Amino acid sequence: MKIRLLYISVSGNTRHFVTNLATYGNEIGDYEFEPVEISDASVDNIETDPFFVFVPTYLDGGNGIHSGVKEIMTNALSDQIDFNRGSQKLLGVVGSGNKNFNAQYILTARRYAVEFHAPMIAEYELRGTNRDLERVYAHMTHRIKEYLAEHTPSPSDLRLVRLADHVQGEGVLIDDTHHLVSQILVPDLHDCSELTQITEVVHPEEVYSAQGNLISVQHYWLWPVQGKKLAFPAAALTHEVVSD
Repeated sequence: MKIRLLYISVSGNTRHFVTNLATYGNEIGDYEFEPVEISDASVDNIETDPFFVFVPTYLDGGNGIHSGVKEIMTNALSDQIDFNRGSQKLLGVVGSGNKNFNAQYILTARRYAVEFHAPMIAEYELRGTNRDLERVYAHMTHRIKEYLAEHTPSPSDLRLVRLADHVQGEGVLIDDTHHLVSQILVPDLHDCSELTQITEVVHPEEVYSAQGNLISVQHYWLWPVQGKKLAFPAAALTHEVVSD
């Protein structure tokens, strides 16, 4: 599963931290992290993969409390996030800054979290430390797992079409929320005890027709199911339904 790390960097501190964080995370290997630097020259794009944003604090005037805030230099990143507003791909915000600025420390990240309705999951100072890398990575992976759980349907969201003599016959798993259909399933290899929506048919052709119609008429994606438990992999549940 790919996770994009969007950031903006003027002094180089954020670039240094995010690059090292991506390297650290990719060495662990649970997810694929791709650092993406946003600048004034960047073209706003639709983010198709889940992403975090890393926001330094650059202010020109104000104390961050009562005298207002004049933000500079992170507008390109804000524009990119705003371009993806409502996509539900933004997993969280990570802030950075200088603690000597007191109330203005990570102020921009806090404001981004409110503006874009995303949790601010971690912070670090200046270029960060190795312990910061480990801590931020831990918070990111925790948030990723939350995100996957949010996008994983319960057994009640899935339905199974199978031959009435399911000991000997085939079946097919269907997720109507995400427009997914499985390969033709061999009954002995899968556990359907948690499913509540099961339709039994008489002829094997009805199972194949159910799968074929979903693919060719309703344009469902065929996504193979693996393992004993009847469920689509988490990666299959992050895409959005494509409208014709």
